[in-house]
Amino acid sequence: LPSPQVWGDTPLIYTPSNMYSSYDFEILFEKSGFTHGFERYQLIGNLTANLPPPGVDTVHLYGINKDTRTAFRYASDDSFDEEPEPVYGNGDDTVPLLSLQSAGRMWNNNNNGKTFAEKSYDQQTHTGILKNDEYTNDILQFLQ
Repeated sequence: LPSPQVWGDTPLIYTPSNMYSSYDFEILFEKSGFTHGFERYQLIGNLTANLPPPGVDTVHLYGINKDTRTAFRYASDDSFDEEPEPVYGNGDDTVPLLSLQSAGRMWNNNNNGKTFAEKSYDQQTHTGILKNDEYTNDILQFLQ
């Protein structure tokens, strides 16, 4: 789930009268009828929100500029039983750009004295990047 540390008050769920962010998971679990959802979320929901820097030379590679589901629009304020309409934004077709860039915000200039670099690949999907020649060449270059 999107963490408040990364997503803040960016809307994730839209209804006719409301917008809900990552700060509103308790309300969303209650409205969806998943009574134990928030309790479970509190146990594991933020496990990756504040990852410490790895302390080794790190390169973060990811795709961008592919339509990616970043939020959902429901037709009702009180029922989440119907399929929502996706709201698309930038990302790699799986992970939204805001989440993809979170490691850079956390670790850039804060990697225990080790380097941190990142590179994005235009129009590359989450798994499609693995077949991209530029990506493959970059991996081979980093390994030298």
